[in-house]
Amino acid sequence: MCIRSDGEVSDYEGQPSQVLFMRNYLGQTSFDFPVDQNFLTSPINVLFLLATLFGSGATKGRTALEIGQALQLRRDMTEQNLKPAMEEVKMLYRDLYHELSAEQTMMNDRQTNVIKIANGIFLKTGYEVDTFFNWSVQNEYFSKFHQLNFEDNAEAARRINSWVNTETKGLIPQLFLNPAEIPRDTRVALVNVLTFKDTWQRMFLPVQTNVEAFTMSNGRRIDVSMMSITEELPYLYDSSLGIAMVRKWFKNGRYSFVVVMPTDKTDMTGMESVLSGSYRLSVLVEKQEDRVVSFRLPKFKLESVFSLIGSLESMGVRRLFQKGMADMTGITNSERLYVNLMKQSNVLKVDEAGVEAASAVVGLAVPLSFVRPEVMFHVNSTFVCIIYDEQLKVPIFAGRVTRPT
Repeated sequence: MCIRSDGEVSDYEGQPSQVLFMRNYLGQTSFDFPVDQNFLTSPINVLFLLATLFGSGATKGRTALEIGQALQLRRDMTEQNLKPAMEEVKMLYRDLYHELSAEQTMMNDRQTNVIKIANGIFLKTGYEVDTFFNWSVQNEYFSKFHQLNFEDNAEAARRINSWVNTETKGLIPQLFLNPAEIPRDTRVALVNVLTFKDTWQRMFLPVQTNVEAFTMSNGRRIDVSMMSITEELPYLYDSSLGIAMVRKWFKNGRYSFVVVMPTDKTDMTGMESVLSGSYRLSVLVEKQEDRVVSFRLPKFKLESVFSLIGSLESMGVRRLFQKGMADMTGITNSERLYVNLMKQSNVLKVDEAGVEAASAVVGLAVPLSFVRPEVMFHVNSTFVCIIYDEQLKVPIFAGRVTRPT
C-alpha cells in the first residue's frame, strides 16, 4: 500500500494538553540524541513528574508558570493566579494515572498490571516539609518523598538505587553507578521510573529465531537474534513521508508495538519525524491497513538513563534549575531550594514472548507460515519503536534502536 501525504500528519491543532506536551518533549529529547545512538524515553512519565511539581504547589510564581506553560495547559494562568491551572493539572494527572494503572494482562496464569508508575522526590535531611505539599503529593499525586543526607553521596546513591530497584522489581537495579554522580550540595533529587510488561497476542516461536545480520547506521554489520513470524498486521508504506510502519498487538489489547523504518536506508528524516512527533502518530495509525506480513524483528534490550534538565530548559522550564531563582517554597521555607538533578531511567526488553515478559510465560502461538505474505517487513537496520496507547493515542515509550543488544 502506498499513500501520499495529505499534510495532516503534522497538524496538532485542537489536540489535548498531554499530546501537545509529548510532541514538544519528544521533539527536544530525540534531537538531543544523535541519530547513530540508541535512545529510549517515556514522555508520559515526565508529564507525571512535572504535573506533580506544579499541581501540588511545590513551585510558585515564575517557576510554576514556566512548568504550566511547558505542560500546555488550557486554563489561563499568571504568576499571581495559578489556581485554575493547578485544578486542571490535578484532574489530568488523576485521570491519566488511574486509567494507565488500571490496565491488566494475564501472565503466568494470573492478572498483573501492565504499567507501574513511581515518582520519588528526595529532599536533603532536615527540611520541614509544607503540610499541604506533604498531603497533596501523597494523596493527589501518588508520589512519595524521602529525606537523604546528600553529603554522604555513597549512602544517598545506595538508597536511591534501592528505591528504584524495588519500584521496578529489579528491572532497573541501579540508577547511579557512581556516587560521584550526586553532588554533595544536592538539595532535591527527582527520580521517575515507569515499567511496562505484557506478552504478544501472537508470540514469535523461538524455533523460528535465527542469527541474522543487522546493519548499523555507520554501515557496519553485526549478528543479532532475529525473531520471525507471519501474521496479519496493520501496515503502512508512505513514499512521500519516507516511512514503512507495522503495528503488533499486545495481549492486553489497549497497547501496540509500533515499528518504523525508512523507505530509503540513507535517509532517516521521515523515521526521525515519527520519533520526534513532527508526524502525528495517531494519523499514521489511522492510515494503516491490515496485510499479511512476514515480520522479522531483532530480540533486544534497550536501556537509557539521562538527565532531563537540558531538554526541559529548552522547553522553557529554566528557573526550576537555577540557584537563587527557583521558587520551591511550596515544599519548604527552611532554605531556598532548586533542582540540580533530574534523571529518567528506562528499560525496554523485547523477545519472543513479549516486552519484558517473564521467561515462564505460557502462551499459544499460531504461525501463519502456510499463508503467502503480502508484505516483507524485515527489521535489519536502524529503526524506531514505540509502545502506543490506542485509547489515549500517545506513546508510553518511544525509542530508536541503532544497535540491538
